[in-house]
Amino acid sequence: YAYFKQMFAQVTNPPMDPIREELVMSLMTFIGNPSDILDERPSHARLIKLRHPVLTSHDLDLLRASAAAGFRACTLAMGFPVDGGSAGLEQALDRLGAEAETAVSGGQALVILSDRDLPEGCAPIPALLAVSAVNRHLVQAGRRTSAGLLVESAEPREVMHLALLLGYGATAVNPYFAFENVAALAIEERLGGVGVVQAIENYIAALNEGLRKIMSKMGISTLRSYRGAQVFEAIGLAETLVARYFNGTVSRVGGLGLERLAGDALARWGAAYAPRPGAAPVLPSGGLYAVRRDGERHLWSAEAVALLQRAVREERLDCFREYTAGINNRSRGLFTLRGAFAFRPARPVPLDEVEPVEQIVRRFVSGAMSFGSLSPEAHETIARAMNRIGARSNGGEGGEDPARYAPLPGGESRCSAIKQVASGRFGVTAAYCVSARELQIKIAQGAKPGEGGQLPGHKVDAVIARVRHATPGVTLISPPPHHDIYSIEDIKQLIYDLRQLNPQAEISVKLVSETGVGTVAAGVVKAGADRVLISGYDGGTGASPLTSIRHAGAPWELGLAETQQTLLLNGLRGRVRLQVDGQLKTGRDVVIAALLGAEEFGFATTVLVCLGCVMMRQCNRNTCPVGVATQDPELRRNFAGRPEHVIAFMRFLAGEVREHLAALGFRTLAEAVGRCDCLEQIPAAPESTVAGLDFSRILHRPAAPHAPDTAAPAGSAAPASDPDETDLPLDVHLLPQLTEAIETRCPVTVEAEVRNVHRSVGTRIAGCIARRHGPAGL
Repeated sequence: YAYFKQMFAQVTNPPMDPIREELVMSLMTFIGNPSDILDERPSHARLIKLRHPVLTSHDLDLLRASAAAGFRACTLAMGFPVDGGSAGLEQALDRLGAEAETAVSGGQALVILSDRDLPEGCAPIPALLAVSAVNRHLVQAGRRTSAGLLVESAEPREVMHLALLLGYGATAVNPYFAFENVAALAIEERLGGVGVVQAIENYIAALNEGLRKIMSKMGISTLRSYRGAQVFEAIGLAETLVARYFNGTVSRVGGLGLERLAGDALARWGAAYAPRPGAAPVLPSGGLYAVRRDGERHLWSAEAVALLQRAVREERLDCFREYTAGINNRSRGLFTLRGAFAFRPARPVPLDEVEPVEQIVRRFVSGAMSFGSLSPEAHETIARAMNRIGARSNGGEGGEDPARYAPLPGGESRCSAIKQVASGRFGVTAAYCVSARELQIKIAQGAKPGEGGQLPGHKVDAVIARVRHATPGVTLISPPPHHDIYSIEDIKQLIYDLRQLNPQAEISVKLVSETGVGTVAAGVVKAGADRVLISGYDGGTGASPLTSIRHAGAPWELGLAETQQTLLLNGLRGRVRLQVDGQLKTGRDVVIAALLGAEEFGFATTVLVCLGCVMMRQCNRNTCPVGVATQDPELRRNFAGRPEHVIAFMRFLAGEVREHLAALGFRTLAEAVGRCDCLEQIPAAPESTVAGLDFSRILHRPAAPHAPDTAAPAGSAAPASDPDETDLPLDVHLLPQLTEAIETRCPVTVEAEVRNVHRSVGTRIAGCIARRHGPAGL
């Protein structure tokens, strides 16, 4: 299951809101094959109706015992001989498909794939592999609509498991082992007094709620539309395996074949049946979502956090080098795709010929973190730090206190250079927009693409409510879609509106890495965006659901490379600047991103660590002990971050970037942009889990027949009028007549002909008023 990532809608069609639009969503499904739907007959109603796709063991027993004509069931064993290896697994999959076809041809309308009570010497076939293989076989035989495909397996337990099984063809799923575990917890009274029946019902309700959320990311409202849609991307599976068993699924980097999947299945079987003298061993804790001593390792280890904080607080370059060495070593241990890359040997240049740190840091931005999710102190500290070094901070989607728009008496600015326009539009006023150097339209968020945002009511104090024009104590919802962006044409209009409001600001659009993001980015560039941000799936927001943290979106390496290549092939690369973010931590990360096409680089979690974050993973609870992500006045007193800490990190990082550039023979970071030919794949041992990975698609450098391989220079905003508009905006003609009235605040009446080609009337006038008089206006 971990080899698949959820896909999601962005720009070209809207995701749905599974909470507030639940009324139009349905998990109802049917078993049976009605005749011609255009020929109404009573037989059309002869179906088995399921309220949702999660079957209890009792439900499955009832279906298995059915003797009704047209609804007889057969059970096929999902097992393969433990001594058969990958050949045995392949033969078992072929057998399953043939047996299912024979059963359906014989009139059995319920095919149950089961790994319960397998014979001795049989290991269970991975349920997803079996379901997809049987579904594909029945489709090719023209028999799929004649039967329901039910799964009885001990494997599925999470929402993503259920979504994958349904997405690859299952009609319904019985996660019997999960039910047994839930029942055992209830019997042992470890669920706070909840009984067995209620506990199982709660578990089913949680699965269904999660399934609706996953469906909504693609804008799909009914399970019958989602089943078999295969709206997933495979990462780490061989193309031959995908072509045979998951045909139609994208797999861009290759990976493991059937041999490795068989080996993993046999390893699990061996661990389950290994002799255990004495007491039963404790199961491993996993550590997939948070660091555990015996669990999966994470890039952000306790040692890494401590080293980075010591480096920036004491300005210790030696500690920073130790920090980056540790991160890079873990990255090379295949924590990331870029860990499998190496720099090709090149003719170096002297370090003193490389552009200075002061120029490089101007390409750095802080990630979008809202005023509300962060404490006021942390939010302002980041803005002050980035402004001091000529870089840009992103204020996130929560608005900004108007008191920060004006410089301090000493001239220092606390104003965030980048202002976000997200789906909730919190705090988005004319004054907010004209105070920005860049306006960013947030379409999706790396850690939870296709989902909205939510600031819990207990974090909405009086100040945040005032800034966001909301009510204190009331939870603030950002819906998954922008309800005014359902297409490329819609985002073009919003870009135009924002440009009319603040002609001096650049307009950027934030997208998340997935298959097809290059095509979306090309449309966004044609719509007039000056910048496109590609976010990786491993963003660090504290508000992301656990299933999204692991299973939604793709690494930025894939999305950035695809976007760079698509823009080059379409002659659009020179019209836009590319930015990337998503767990960038070291100079090596920055240079690899530049070689893949990025010109600017975003840092969010790393900046918070510099300010004192200790990765407690409780950002949404308002209990951050170091005062970074809380609105609690007592906890905010613990905030010890200073602008100098962020500045030290950025300068250390830029210095490391200079060293890599010198080693590669580049004198400026601009020279490195798009030079993916300077990267190569590190050879892997034949027995390694990454032996089958192929990064040739990422490292491909297409010719640019229609445009130079350079982007617009930094700071160059696109023209304030739309290139498709033949006449100047109406506001341009009206402003000379209104200038005196705006200055003196005297009423004035102007008559003009408003035509349907005037796409934004009054917008630029509102911007001029806000720039002259601030939030109070006239």
